[in-house]
Amino acid sequence: MLRIEPKGDDTDTLQTVELPINALLVDWSKPFISPGQTWLKDLFNADKGVKSALQEFISVFDSSSQKIAQGRAQLRVRDTAVKDQFAAKVLAALGDFKAAFVPLPGTLDHMHPLVVSMVPACFGIAASHVSPAKYELHDVPCIRVQLHGTRKVALVDGKALVQGFPEKLGAAAASSGNSIMAEALQMVNSRADEVKQELRDKHCPILFGAVGPGDMLYVPTGWGAAHEVMMTEDLIGIRVGCCPPSQLGALRFVAGKAMPCGQTHPALHELFACVGAAGAMGNEPQDEGGLMHQELREQRDEL
Repeated sequence: MLRIEPKGDDTDTLQTVELPINALLVDWSKPFISPGQTWLKDLFNADKGVKSALQEFISVFDSSSQKIAQGRAQLRVRDTAVKDQFAAKVLAALGDFKAAFVPLPGTLDHMHPLVVSMVPACFGIAASHVSPAKYELHDVPCIRVQLHGTRKVALVDGKALVQGFPEKLGAAAASSGNSIMAEALQMVNSRADEVKQELRDKHCPILFGAVGPGDMLYVPTGWGAAHEVMMTEDLIGIRVGCCPPSQLGALRFVAGKAMPCGQTHPALHELFACVGAAGAMGNEPQDEGGLMHQELREQRDEL
């Protein structure tokens, strides 16, 4: 499995970004940590609706079979007012960078992969949980803000791996029937130390970091994240999907490499349609009424 702790000459670390800043200056192609996001804790302590939503999730997570079997789970926020508060706070942390959120048609089913990966959700990861590198839900760029718990993380750019090892990964994908993006993470999860120098030569460094309470972690599309949660407490927080305009090229690349040959990526295919519709209307992608404020007529627990 991809090692979480840096060792020896491992000096590549996740960049730290102080927010709110001019989000147009952020390099959205690389993951980053933004510390000092205490607003989630403040909301939890001051707002009854937010506290109730998070406590309900924590209660369900503690007793769920997913916590035992998989060690992690998420549940979309049901309360519209709470969802709107999370949306507003994330936007404020990003310097009101509304272009990161694209309008989502109300015609999409509430279980459509794009809806599931984009709307605000509570997430939990069990204490001591260890995970190999995995892509974010449905390969959509993601922002996670932590309320409780600390985890060590190691991230690697699957897109760069595919571009750096095309023949090796292409042959592996043809043999296994998996996607070439899946084979990229399989290679680093099983042989990271063995191929470490090759990764550097191909400009695919492994980035190490630690994410604790009040930290916000951004993971771009195509980046795989491995983690180890500290044993002291479960990790609890909120997550939202996003689509910074500068990520569109990367999203198109991932859409073409993340599915087995001949299959269309359901979430990203629909996302491109949403982006195209927003452009056709002559609008900058807006948050108002969009992905983070999506009113879902039906909800289904995902635990």
